[in-house]
Amino acid sequence: MKFLKILPLILAGAFLLNACQKEYSVENGGLKVPAGNWEFKDSGMQYIGTLDTAFIVKQGTGSELHLTGKSADGSQNFNLTLYADTFKIGSYKASLFQSSLNYTGSGKMIYQASELYGEFIVNILSINANLITGSFAGIAKDTSGVLKQLFDGKFKAVFPSLPVVPVSVGILGNSAGNCEPVVLNGVYQQGISTTASNTVQVQVTVASPGTYTIFTDPVNGITFSNTATFTTTGQQSVLLNATGVPAFSGDQNFTLHYGNSQCAFK
Repeated sequence: MKFLKILPLILAGAFLLNACQKEYSVENGGLKVPAGNWEFKDSGMQYIGTLDTAFIVKQGTGSELHLTGKSADGSQNFNLTLYADTFKIGSYKASLFQSSLNYTGSGKMIYQASELYGEFIVNILSINANLITGSFAGIAKDTSGVLKQLFDGKFKAVFPSLPVVPVSVGILGNSAGNCEPVVLNGVYQQGISTTASNTVQVQVTVASPGTYTIFTDPVNGITFSNTATFTTTGQQSVLLNATGVPAFSGDQNFTLHYGNSQCAFK
């Protein structure tokens, strides 16, 4: 009899806990259904999480496919990007500027894969208007600048039925074609790999909001870049991350690209 008296209290407590959890989710942006999931391994650890969004945007004459999400505990960010004219079943190689991976957390880069660090390959196994699945593996630079082998990478995501995210439009620099203002951060030393402290802050005048990729051509083994979204128009400051290893000492001149706009800085 005591158990029967206690049982309704247990059920009531469980109901209230569930209700509080749902209410908490609603108050903090709503109950969200993940767009998909991802996972990969290094030599000693497995990383796993959910995908928040999967979308394709036009960028210049080509397209970019973005898969973005978070780790299972929400503390780390996953961003896998593919570059092509059209996306279909097949392999996308970092060495051919067709794929990249940025995995970050606590304000630092945990893993970064691109053409600068060795071969990284993404395989699209299936793709249609609603769903994409695939795998990935290859070389990535970790927080300490050490090259690591990532393997058993997998992803599965549902494309939203919402309109395609627009690409932002705007201009860089001043009328003379110079990037102003420019704030360069970090120490750049010949033969030493860049870290998260190596950045450059530039200014953009945004005419229409949307996604953007701002990048420099490789110079002396270094590239600056960032991909994100402008939500408002007007002047915006953008922080670009440096990747690579300086090959020579001395001043270097970089050309920055944003859509059809370009400017230069030293």
